[in-house]
Amino acid sequence: MGLYSAYYLNKEGYEVTILEKESKPSGASPGNAGMIVPSHFMPMASPGMISKGFRWMFDKESPFYIQPKPSLDLLSWGWKFYKAARHEKFLERAKILSDLNKESRVLHEEVIVSEMLRVGFQTKGLISFCKTKAVFKEEIETAEQANRLGIEARVLSVEEARNLNPGLELDIAGGIYYPGDAFLTPNNLIDQLRNLLETRGVNFEFNRGVKKINTKGRKILEVQTERETYSADHYLICAGAWSSVLAGSIGITLTMQAGKGYSFTLPNPTVMPETCSILTEARVAVTPMLHGLRFAGTMEMAGLDESITRSRIQGIMRAVPSFFPQFSGEEFKGLELWAGLRPCSPDGLPYVGRTGHYDNLSFATGHAMLGLSLGAVTGKMVTRELTSNFPVHPFLNPDRT
Repeated sequence: MGLYSAYYLNKEGYEVTILEKESKPSGASPGNAGMIVPSHFMPMASPGMISKGFRWMFDKESPFYIQPKPSLDLLSWGWKFYKAARHEKFLERAKILSDLNKESRVLHEEVIVSEMLRVGFQTKGLISFCKTKAVFKEEIETAEQANRLGIEARVLSVEEARNLNPGLELDIAGGIYYPGDAFLTPNNLIDQLRNLLETRGVNFEFNRGVKKINTKGRKILEVQTERETYSADHYLICAGAWSSVLAGSIGITLTMQAGKGYSFTLPNPTVMPETCSILTEARVAVTPMLHGLRFAGTMEMAGLDESITRSRIQGIMRAVPSFFPQFSGEEFKGLELWAGLRPCSPDGLPYVGRTGHYDNLSFATGHAMLGLSLGAVTGKMVTRELTSNFPVHPFLNPDRT
């Protein structure tokens, strides 16, 4: 969100400074699944998710887990998630996500091609592999919804799925192919966007964790870090899972929970798939990248804790051979494991736009598992709003209830 916002604002002639608490661009971006996915139009808070969540809660290797703890913030988030999952406006939120993802897909490609970024960008699509006939049937219904929203989705037989990934053995009931999806290597994208922006005058300040935001009336006056104080005409909070902490420090309640995800990358896989994919029942993402084959998954709600829970990683590792028999699981031993926190809003839509509390403050956060996918369009929306008062949809406004 920060890099793409800086990219578009810089193109409009704005002077931009990025404050980063670590020694390099960090957060959940470097280790994510690298997918740009118009196919992911279903908000996390969707019909049926509540019952699935309760079932998964009792499985230590399941794709979804909420750590039980006394927390008013978690209770508030859970109640809003429950209401959003049952709300009649679910389809309206799905339409918004599909529109945003489709525009972002176009913008990503425009930037990557025009700036000649070497990020392993591929437009070969995504396949949702289904292990069981029951889940395959559910995914066919999702595909029908996708087609109604203008997202191309094709139902694949086992043989058709194999033909799209020559050499990859599959133990599945069928699959859904989304040819409009794309994928890339996120580490390269982050590094090359940063290098590009630095050459164009964007100022990166590393090891500058924000300690205090000073305000007066409806204005943000300055931001204090561990080392220096910074002032600007406008401020954008895009601090991922930590955005709600910064918001709370100046009296804004941003209902959000950190959703921990895990990944690991196999540098020399037995076979490299042609497409990216989702192992549907396991909620595992599989992406071919420039430096290997990445496996990513799980959603663990455990606060701002970045430690690695081994059982969650084991769940991903056990799932892979059940879909891809060529992978025994032995090749996963000794790999570097990664964990990152995704900022999750309760209704599945991000917080993008100005808040009613301060005239010179905007947000770009709450994208959950779609941070990379929606990065380009979010940066574009932030820039549209600041340059032309382009209206932000009420569902995306940080002050929505």
